Amino acid sequence: MARKTGKRASKISAATEVAPGRPPFERFWTPLWLFGCALVTALIVFGPALHGAWVFDDAHLPFADPHAGEMPAKFWLGGVRPTLMATYWANYLLSGTDTLSYHVVNVMLHAATAVLVFFIFERMFSIAGSVRNPRVYALAGAALFLFHPLQTESVDYIAGRSELMSGLFFCAAWLIYLRTFESETRALTSIEILVLAGAAVLAKENAICLPAVLFATDAFWAKRPLISQMRRRVKLYVPFVIGGVIGAFWILRSLTAETSAGFSSGNSPARYALTECRAILTYVRLFFVPVGQNGDWQMPFFNSLADGGAWLYVLGLLAMVAGIFRISSRFRLVAFGLLIFLLMLAPTSSVVPIRDALAERRMYMPIIGLILASIAASVAIAERFQLKAGHLRALGTVAVLAAAALSWHRSAVWSGPFALWSDSVMKNPSNPRAHLGLGDAFIASNNCQPAVREFTLARSEDPSNEQAVWNLAEAFQCAGQFDRAEALLLSFANSNPSANTWNQVAFTEAHLGRTDAVFAATDKALILDPNNATSYAYRGLAKFAVNNVEGARADLARALSLDPHNSAALAGNRRLSGLQGR
Repeated sequence: MARKTGKRASKISAATEVAPGRPPFERFWTPLWLFGCALVTALIVFGPALHGAWVFDDAHLPFADPHAGEMPAKFWLGGVRPTLMATYWANYLLSGTDTLSYHVVNVMLHAATAVLVFFIFERMFSIAGSVRNPRVYALAGAALFLFHPLQTESVDYIAGRSELMSGLFFCAAWLIYLRTFESETRALTSIEILVLAGAAVLAKENAICLPAVLFATDAFWAKRPLISQMRRRVKLYVPFVIGGVIGAFWILRSLTAETSAGFSSGNSPARYALTECRAILTYVRLFFVPVGQNGDWQMPFFNSLADGGAWLYVLGLLAMVAGIFRISSRFRLVAFGLLIFLLMLAPTSSVVPIRDALAERRMYMPIIGLILASIAASVAIAERFQLKAGHLRALGTVAVLAAAALSWHRSAVWSGPFALWSDSVMKNPSNPRAHLGLGDAFIASNNCQPAVREFTLARSEDPSNEQAVWNLAEAFQCAGQFDRAEALLLSFANSNPSANTWNQVAFTEAHLGRTDAVFAATDKALILDPNNATSYAYRGLAKFAVNNVEGARADLARALSLDPHNSAALAGNRRLSGLQGR
């Protein structure tokens, strides 16, 4: 009996034995275990938005097209971000327009990136030699990356997936580089990094800063002279330089056709750069004090140094840059983290104008730099004041739990259009786009009078906003105030003539019982677009109203030949069928 017990004990001992010098629970630190823990906790933290509806720019993505299921591969992958769009296509094939799968994929991507961030932090702490237990601090840093409230926009907002996809490939490339940091970069390693870098850029263009991040890592941490280190990286940096030039040209060329970004966005590089000084410092403030977050900041642009105290923000940013150089010898990892933060923000916060000066999703990757700097600074402060390691761990735990609680609360804001735009209006009542969004949410729920109020406020905040005029007219139609809708639409049609505008005029005139005005409006619409199905349908209904049955039948038949699913024409045909039945 004793021998059996001894054999059993020896088997148990052999099964639980770990390699010499390796800590217990080694299996926990494997990527699969870390991913499982990250995914489960992230699904809880970001849970309030998992069933959230489309919001903001989601409506402009391919899956929102009513004919998306009939479209070829080029429709999905033909744009400038094919690696991103491939995931949307996969989502669409999996669940159509059910938003749950889109949100779950976002959370999965974020959890996977957090695992990569853990290994990046672990490697950086080892290279820097600044902490005694790299894994513990890496776990705290990755948890903060996973749960920080600034990440909610990228994770909860389906269109924010561009940041997640780009970040995943970016971190994978950086980690491969760090894993081989002390050795010469081989051709195969260079190819792996370059392929991942290309995938990151094809998910979102701001990943073009990856070479700068790798170079900064060499400049800060290489034990050899920088020139010597560059020779060891020649197989990586030469293709990066060539690819970077080509990539920059391609990105700038694509931006020439954009109105939301690039030099056609309506902002000058100087004006944008001046405003970004404020945006960058706001990002830093939101990292340390994540209060007052907004899904649509609409930060106003500075026109000069004297405008709105712009010079103070410029001085603040210059002080930050000067501080990086000043502390780079004594607090090297703190300086490195701050530099990485600025380098990762550079594509969206420098001189290339973007319509929106600040968007929280742009902090998805740059937050890594601030986390690195914060952990290194915390360790230095703890050593200076001789704080116990347990106190530092307790503070880190509190910070992570507080971040998770704030993210859970913030995720509720991204649960749907009404919650998002109500929050934006509350945070910035002078934001016309927020009033437009909230008005659209009211229209969608057939709540007409509040929609009239919001569109009126949007128009008062931005009188030149044509979308506010159009939406206000629709809200008046919804509320049954067709005379007020008519005045707005006629004004809009005179300044922006189109078949669609004149069709809306015709629709309004029909409800006011002005048949002659319906004929006049549809005739103008057909002059602008002779093959407009809705124009023929409205004219056919007007002819039916004046007992011109044959004319109505001809126009309705023409409308259905152009668009067999036209609802107005189908309704007119049902009326004709009812007439024949009598």
